[in-house]
Amino acid sequence: RRRKELALAEIREMEAAEKAGRMIAVDQVDAAWSDIRAKIKRAVLRIPVNCAAKVAAVSDPREARAVLMAECEAILKELSNEIRAGA
Repeated sequence: RRRKELALAEIREMEAAEKAGRMIAVDQVDAAWSDIRAKIKRAVLRIPVNCAAKVAAVSDPREARAVLMAECEAILKELSNEIRAGA
């Protein structure tokens, strides 16, 4: 009987936390992370497309590195903004 009361109290606490926005369901977290992973994958796969011509046009490895770093920084900023906005 005591275990049942404790379990019911725990369930009520979890339900209250979910209603108050302090807890979310595992499937919602999984869906959010799946979306984030897909956004990262698309962004990373765009790097060669966006940078190929620029990198091919420079002869100095430092310039090529700068082109790639600028693209990576732009992608990270874009992803950060999307994640913060919940997009």
